[in-house]
Amino acid sequence: MNVRASEGDAKRHLRLTGLLLLGPLVLAALATPYLAVVYSAPIMLALICSAIAASWTTVAALASTGRFAPAALGALVLGALGLATVVACAGGAGSPVALVLAALPIEAWWAGRSRRALQAGSLVGAATLGAIVGLHAFDMLPDVPGGLWHWLLPVGYLLTLVLRRDDWVGPSVVLRDEATSELDTLSDCAVLRLDTSGEVLSANARSKDVLGLPTEHLLGSALFDRLHVSDRVIYMTALANLRLTGAMQMVDLRIRVPEGETGSAIRLFTVSMTQRAADLSVFLLIRNRQDYADLLRQATIATERADSLDVAKSRFLAAVSHELRTPLNAIIGFSDMMIQGMAGPFADPRQTEYVGIVRDSGQHLLSVVNSILDVSKIESGTYTISPEPFRFEEAVEFCRSMLAGQASAKHVALRVQIERNVGELCGDRRAIQQTLINLVGNAIKFTPEGGAVTVGAHRQGRKLQFWISDTGIGIADCDLAQIGRPFVQVRNDYTRHHEGAGLGLSIVKGLVGLHKGTLSVASTPGEGTTVTVTLPVDGPDQTSMNEGMDWMVDHGTQNAETYRKSA
Repeated sequence: MNVRASEGDAKRHLRLTGLLLLGPLVLAALATPYLAVVYSAPIMLALICSAIAASWTTVAALASTGRFAPAALGALVLGALGLATVVACAGGAGSPVALVLAALPIEAWWAGRSRRALQAGSLVGAATLGAIVGLHAFDMLPDVPGGLWHWLLPVGYLLTLVLRRDDWVGPSVVLRDEATSELDTLSDCAVLRLDTSGEVLSANARSKDVLGLPTEHLLGSALFDRLHVSDRVIYMTALANLRLTGAMQMVDLRIRVPEGETGSAIRLFTVSMTQRAADLSVFLLIRNRQDYADLLRQATIATERADSLDVAKSRFLAAVSHELRTPLNAIIGFSDMMIQGMAGPFADPRQTEYVGIVRDSGQHLLSVVNSILDVSKIESGTYTISPEPFRFEEAVEFCRSMLAGQASAKHVALRVQIERNVGELCGDRRAIQQTLINLVGNAIKFTPEGGAVTVGAHRQGRKLQFWISDTGIGIADCDLAQIGRPFVQVRNDYTRHHEGAGLGLSIVKGLVGLHKGTLSVASTPGEGTTVTVTLPVDGPDQTSMNEGMDWMVDHGTQNAETYRKSA
């Protein structure tokens, strides 16, 4: 996959994600007058929360799988159901509200930017309109008096189109791949993108002209294999210095390239290396030895702009999460009041059940929003901790008391094995408790009935090491590298039955990094998993409290695992 293909996919994913996050909220705000004509307040709130939950679940699925087509189809079906419900409550096709059905093909094209997306949206829109006309023909729709208020939703949707007018006429902004797009326009050099392990992920179209090699002959470790043997040490040293200092590196390397129809030759190239701080990906700018001062300046500007856009993305997520928490808290609070009868008793016992569903859905959505907010704060470096001395056993006991009911309900044994000399730990009590709760909660979730989860800890000099081990389903070696990434969940026949947004371990990874600690995972499929966390007893260094630590995944046997078996 080349750079431009990645850029186009990222743009489509970003547009669809924004539509799924904000679309149901805007529709709920504008459609309330129409729904209130037909439904009672509890049922109306249940419909709104269900729509939001379905949309956000689709976002999580898109983020974890990266598959655009199924998520786009799901979004189209959800949009059709939502708009059909609103139009039906407004009286049917005779109401001006029916005009918003045009949003189905419009938004389908806006997200996918393809003829196929427009055709799919038009087909679903026509089918939805036909269904509404059929219901009206059989007198199955409510008789709603007309009025100017019927124009509220069409006018509101038209306003959203006006607000997005710049994106209709120009290319949309992609925060994550802006640097890739700008580097691809540097037509006088080959641009290669490397992952954190040094493997080549993609190359621009100019690479074939500069190096004489098609893209597929540069991917993976192919470029390294073509380096002159004596230049490989120079290449690896430059990469190591780049990761250590973050400063741009320039080296002259001899690369074996094709010559003639069947021959090859060693040619000298100037290779400039720059690193994007957002995801630690490395860009190689390869050209023949000529004047390249302007090229380096453009590369630096492009990388810095990508970094600033990633910061803007994190701030945007934090702002949106803050705004979403207010209405969710209101939904939860008023639902509790209604259940307790503070506004009077319900006429039908089923209404109590409906309000309970609304409250539970609101609490689930609020936990997802809080997790997204924590992740965005950690990624942007604005998450602050307040270290203080406390007894680690107290944090473990707090976690055990919170999750004992969950473990008992699944018939999973929750055990504690803490050495007596563990003593005090200097750290943020709330962050350490959240780390324990997330790890133990995950262990209980993925441990079958009759299994066991163990929390252990001991001292290692000036460090405290604790671990959470289980006898659950385990994790395959090929999936270990994905653990800890936001919105990523390991998929198998067991995990798909459990809900979650894939944020728990990502938050744990960030909190451990803020404490200058390390986290490692050892797992065997079918036998269980052990997650080990090592923290400095004296607390994180105040001068570098907000710097993260690299997350290490250990495929072998860990010290904590050995201690657990001997305990």
